[in-house]
Amino acid sequence: MSTKSAEPPARIVVVEDNAADVYLLQRALQQTRVNYVLDHLTDGEAAINFFLQRGKYQDAPRPDLLVLDLRLPKFDGGEVLQLLRERNVLQQIPVIVLTTSDAPLDRLAMEALHIDRYVVKSSDLDTFMHIGEIIKEVLAEKQNVRGTGA
Repeated sequence: MSTKSAEPPARIVVVEDNAADVYLLQRALQQTRVNYVLDHLTDGEAAINFFLQRGKYQDAPRPDLLVLDLRLPKFDGGEVLQLLRERNVLQQIPVIVLTTSDAPLDRLAMEALHIDRYVVKSSDLDTFMHIGEIIKEVLAEKQNVRGTGA
């Protein structure tokens, strides 16, 4: 993590049931020098409870970014995203879908739910590590919007 910045770390929520992908995501963030704090949730139900601040997540902080897998236990990523959009809890929180699905229908369904990026996971390590750059871009875009008062 970068210590040069006076900016507080970006709070990133990752909803992913594959621990190896979370590990690689953290490596990508470190390689890209993103200053971050990560909350890892392993299923759709936990994600819903986190964002709605239910149960053990009643004091959950508001994140700066949501990284969401599509194929999740309990509720899939599309169901999670749709419910959170309906409840209006993702206002000004960028969403990156990080998935193994390159199906055009999945991409269209997620774009209809106003995601910021749709990223297909790669089995190639160098390609997977590019997610760090994408996250850095999305966080910078959010910061620019916030800085302009929009």
